[in-house]
Amino acid sequence: QLDRYRNRNPLSVKIFFLGASGTGKTTLAKFVCERFRLPLICGVVMNTLQEKGLTWEQVYGDPVAADAFQQGVWERQLEREAKFWESEDSGFVSDRGFDALAYTADHARIVWQLVRGKPFLDYIDRLQTATRTGRAVVFFVRPVDTVLQAARATDNGRRSPFLEPACVHRIDGMIQFLLESNEI
Repeated sequence: QLDRYRNRNPLSVKIFFLGASGTGKTTLAKFVCERFRLPLICGVVMNTLQEKGLTWEQVYGDPVAADAFQQGVWERQLEREAKFWESEDSGFVSDRGFDALAYTADHARIVWQLVRGKPFLDYIDRLQTATRTGRAVVFFVRPVDTVLQAARATDNGRRSPFLEPACVHRIDGMIQFLLESNEI
């Protein structure tokens, strides 16, 4: 399988780290980004929260806010990646991708709208083609108890529900489903 990457310019490959919160995706993405001097796409979730002027309490407590937030995260991720997909010679590293839809399924009511929409179908088609031809690689970062414990320890006392073991494993299962059902 590595043969498809052997002759490819590493600066042109799209690299995704998918997984639940607290699994180390951003740490790995930053390492690869620095090592290969590729642009990094990260911070989509927090940027969307700030952009929409929402708090986590609103997102968790108001279904309308949750829907708007999750749609915003998905649209912003697509937007941030779009300029890199346009050029075959332009790679990037992302600590998020369509795995954001696992959180949509868990916290909002619009996941079926998103996965049936043209943007998602086009995205999956592009990603499937790119992974099969060596233009993209997807790493599924699975939960490890010691990494999750470290993430919870540095959570600044917020006790994020995203870092609770039950949530992490639930999201992990949904991401696995998304990857396998879309043959990525």
